[in-house]
Amino acid sequence: MSNRQITIAVDAMGGENSPYKCLKGIEIFSSKKLDVNFKIYGDEVLLLKSIKDNNLHINNYEIINCSENVLDDDNANTILRSRKNSSIYKGLSFVKENSEFGFVSAGNTAALMILSRLILGMIEGVNRPAICSKIPSHNSFSLMMDLGANVYVSAENLLQFALMGYAYFSIIDPKRNPKIGLINIGTENNKGLEFLQEAHDLISNSFLKDNFIGFIEPNKITHGICDIILSDGYTGNIILKTAEGLSDFITTNLKDVFTKSIINKLSSKILEKDLKNFKNLIDPDEYNGATLLGINGISVKSHGNASPYAFSCAINNCYDFILNNLNKKIIENFKSWQKMNNQNNFTRDDIAESLHTDFGLTKKDCIIFVNDIIDIIIEGLKKDGYVKIHNFGSFKVIRKKSRIGRNPKTMEDVIISDRNVLKFKPSKMILDHINKLNES
Repeated sequence: MSNRQITIAVDAMGGENSPYKCLKGIEIFSSKKLDVNFKIYGDEVLLLKSIKDNNLHINNYEIINCSENVLDDDNANTILRSRKNSSIYKGLSFVKENSEFGFVSAGNTAALMILSRLILGMIEGVNRPAICSKIPSHNSFSLMMDLGANVYVSAENLLQFALMGYAYFSIIDPKRNPKIGLINIGTENNKGLEFLQEAHDLISNSFLKDNFIGFIEPNKITHGICDIILSDGYTGNIILKTAEGLSDFITTNLKDVFTKSIINKLSSKILEKDLKNFKNLIDPDEYNGATLLGINGISVKSHGNASPYAFSCAINNCYDFILNNLNKKIIENFKSWQKMNNQNNFTRDDIAESLHTDFGLTKKDCIIFVNDIIDIIIEGLKKDGYVKIHNFGSFKVIRKKSRIGRNPKTMEDVIISDRNVLKFKPSKMILDHINKLNES
């Protein structure tokens, strides 16, 4: 039993079979954790009726009446303008005012993400949140993100996911030095979409480079070769739901096999303990309750079709986050990792200052010198599209053809025009120095 007084806010109206599912989940959890208070948000009349009709016994709760409810087909404008009296909005507002507590919802994923960002805000330096959850693997578990918060992501978003995932993993399993992988259709460096290629380069050149194993194919995510698995939300959500369907298929067919005959039933009794352990290992209910990493507060997303037991698991995840101050620790770790990742990012003034310190030139002359070098490179690229600096490397302009993209705000198709991109190839001398660092 915890010495801290913990309060969890719950959206009791979201998802299928609500409010019963949510209330029953609270009952299951509260029977084990008698010291936790609940703020239950929803239609008070429906909530009280469900508690009475189902003879539910919930400890330490208060119902906060909400006159509105976020619907599954609500768009962003409706959520922001017309759902301020909804259970999600009011529950998150409570957490905003009481930052040491957390919120759980099985409702509209888009609404939870939008309102979490609006009400709780983002961790400084993070552009987009990621839905993060544990998945089973040969190493007990791995973290996977994003599982549906962002249909479209940039390479920079995936680098931020890696940083947040690393910060999170270092707290929940400090003894493991986690390996990071990026979901793709193949492991070769030239495979996949452009943003994946760019993300691969960003992570490979970050302080996480020694933890990054590169691309990982979906059929390897449970093999234990990777502890933090990165994906855009569209791909991640498809993988998650496919895995859940396969899990249900396997457990249902196993149950049918062991009830076909008396011998099979006897076999199931002999293997009962092992079968139960196997079921728990692949049961999606046990892993229900994904965290919105990057949000400046604790916001946990349950599956919309979760069972009451699965919803109690989501509440338990929220409880663990609160009890261990995980969000605060993630923020602290993320800031330190981000600082470490940015420590070798130089501006013109930084280079000029280094020249001034090392060679005794005036700062003014050093700035002029740095600017002249940059101007020479730019002029050379404009004229020939190629500049080589001996013992340093070469810059080359490459023309990218136009393609169809998508506006992340309107989700409409847009034409991305032809454009020039700059590629840098380091010299053999620089590569030799880098290889010597690895040898040492």
